[in-house]
Amino acid sequence: MRFLFFLASFLFFPFSFSQIEENNQTNQNNTNIEIIPDSVKREDKGYSNDYLNEVEINEEKNQLKDKQRKKKDLKSRQFRETKKKKLDLYKSSSCKSQSFIDANDKIMYNKIQSRSQSSQRNPTPKQQLLMDDANQILEKEDPNSFEYNLNKYLIGNYNISNYSNLQKAAALKKNSPELQRQMAAHHIIIDNQKESKYYLNRLHENGILINPSIDYCKDLLESVSQNGTLITHGMIDSYGAHYNQINNHFRKDVQIINIDFLQSDFYKKELIAKGYKIPNSKNIDVAFFKKLCEMNKDKKLALSFTIPKDYFVSIQNHLFINGLIFEYHDNKPSKNLVQNNIDLWHSKMNKKVIYSMEKETKNLASNYLPMLLTIKKFYKNTGNSKEELKMNIAIESISNICGKNKHINKLKSAY
Repeated sequence: MRFLFFLASFLFFPFSFSQIEENNQTNQNNTNIEIIPDSVKREDKGYSNDYLNEVEINEEKNQLKDKQRKKKDLKSRQFRETKKKKLDLYKSSSCKSQSFIDANDKIMYNKIQSRSQSSQRNPTPKQQLLMDDANQILEKEDPNSFEYNLNKYLIGNYNISNYSNLQKAAALKKNSPELQRQMAAHHIIIDNQKESKYYLNRLHENGILINPSIDYCKDLLESVSQNGTLITHGMIDSYGAHYNQINNHFRKDVQIINIDFLQSDFYKKELIAKGYKIPNSKNIDVAFFKKLCEMNKDKKLALSFTIPKDYFVSIQNHLFINGLIFEYHDNKPSKNLVQNNIDLWHSKMNKKVIYSMEKETKNLASNYLPMLLTIKKFYKNTGNSKEELKMNIAIESISNICGKNKHINKLKSAY
């Protein structure tokens, strides 16, 4: 059950929702190499076997490079388009001056950039400086504007002392998606259940937090050990998990720690008061995450699959699959881990997100595959061909939904 092989072959494929999704790749078996009929001797064509092998190898290398280039271009284009869509949501009102609009757009652009980092949650010093300078322009031109007050809280990275600015922004534009998101975050951080519920419901009503995400997070919470600690990363897994606890009163025994919220000093102090040890670092990055796990190994840590893969590399030998999370163990996994996965799949999980038609959450379905591959391997090793076949059918079904058949077929043959 050790995770080492799994990390090398599975995790580096972008299954987690927080990663950029790529379209299906073209068939890797297609080539442009001329096929010489067996009836024609290669010597007759003037080619030696060594020469032909070299041509074929070079052609395959060129094709691979071409595929990688196209894949990189597609990924970059999709990333730019996604950021542009997000940026468009925050465009300033046309009645503002151009300098005001430019400053607001600069803040939003850098905030989106910082949120897109795969190995760090807080903004870089350069990003922070650009946002601070831009918001000074907003303050100078219109200190009572929605944009200035929202951004004052936003670029404070969950500094609760800036809550009065968030309140002023709410009085001006209460239906702003970003405002509702920040309000929900603030009240979760200070553990105000009533206000957290209100803003989580607003996000749900406005289609920001959708049902498939909530259903997925119910299965995510179900994967955590009794009185365990679930570490999440972004909005989907964090807000969905809190929604299930606050609205549905589900798995309230689980302590949720949001890596993003760890930018808040108040949030850190509250966790310390609950018995957690927090690394002394301003950067909430891969190194911080590693220390956080090491210092709290007795807290039944459950790491959400939606955390970017970069965070897992340095702790791979301590990770074990259980449902939709990696359990973190210092030496060996908990007993009956395979049986836990079997019970989760067959009797505890709702699995609704697998059959969801929502484009935004389709890739979440692929996060069920590690568990299924683990169960399949167990049935194969124990000679239970009937149950192994069932697992194969489930794996193929989810792979079809996510468009990841090729990669999964390779893993199935080796796993």
